[in-house]
Amino acid sequence: MSNADEAGNLPENQSALRQFWAAFIKILTSFAAAGVATWTLASLSATWVYLGRNPGVPLWFLLVVAATILFAHFALYYLHAAFAEFHGSHRITVHVVLIGVLFLAVAVPVAMLQSLTRARLHLSDAQHNAEVNSLKAERDKLSKELKDMRDAQAAREGERLELYSQVTGTLTKTLQQPNLDPANLTDLLHFCVESIALNKPPAQQHTLRSAVVYLDSTRKYLVVPPNGYYGYALDQKIRRLYFTVSPKSDDEKIEDYRRRLGVAGWSYVEKSAVHDADVLVIKPGKLWRYKYGDAPEEQIDHAMICVPIPDLTDADGQRYIGVLSVSSTMPGALTEGDLAVANFFATLLGRFRTPAETPPWLMTASRAK
Repeated sequence: MSNADEAGNLPENQSALRQFWAAFIKILTSFAAAGVATWTLASLSATWVYLGRNPGVPLWFLLVVAATILFAHFALYYLHAAFAEFHGSHRITVHVVLIGVLFLAVAVPVAMLQSLTRARLHLSDAQHNAEVNSLKAERDKLSKELKDMRDAQAAREGERLELYSQVTGTLTKTLQQPNLDPANLTDLLHFCVESIALNKPPAQQHTLRSAVVYLDSTRKYLVVPPNGYYGYALDQKIRRLYFTVSPKSDDEKIEDYRRRLGVAGWSYVEKSAVHDADVLVIKPGKLWRYKYGDAPEEQIDHAMICVPIPDLTDADGQRYIGVLSVSSTMPGALTEGDLAVANFFATLLGRFRTPAETPPWLMTASRAK
């Protein structure tokens, strides 16, 4: 071919090349538009499913398939128009390949979304069932605890009625006597402790005890009379417990004075009730001091109430003959309600015949001093 022929064919080749590239760009644009639209619909459908709004008929799947077919049709149309003159013999193959590619582009994410949706729904059902079973177990547990509480309350009410019946009978006999004797002290202290224990949990009920001290004939000591104690870990050793309530001497230090008074002695001298959550804790403003007895360390008092016992023969109500003490080995075990109970029994104990007999061993120790 001559140079003139080659020069003549050059513009035609350049024109065909430009047409090819223009058609190719149009095809890429169509594919891009179809892909964006398809993936947008797939994403919206996935979001719809993820939010739990999947209807009974999988409408989102039909929308994706319809959009795929529609955009595949436009893509095939552009491909046919662009390559009819260059690759006409391969149009069917290209159509099949393009449909397959588009089908895979849609089917793969759809299958993945369907699988994830099923897994999520299965997991949600399992979690729901677990939560339901947990709530049922919690409900059964609460129902049992409520039943146990009602049974315990009914039992306490029965015990309270029985105790009140006993107290009423004992008080009726006691009030008919002109004076209390030592045998009555145990009964009254027993009912005092039991009345307070009825409102306590079991762990505190068995730590309660009560004792009473009366002014002796010398008017210098508060002593424990026979049978003047009842409750946890109290035995005859407590009968050697006493409180010196004579006035403070000029050369006596204030701390020594408080320690010899003890809590009961301070209550008697000051004519005031004491309600202390823990008598072993010394802090500013606490003017009384706990006096240790002969009991082992693990049986020492912590929570304590001391109430002065009034002299019922005093018309002015300003004279006292002793002190009722209610205590527990557990700190904080006594309440203001317990103080009211102690006040009630302290008034009854005012009928005891006083002054109390001074123990011989205390008289001997006093002379020795």
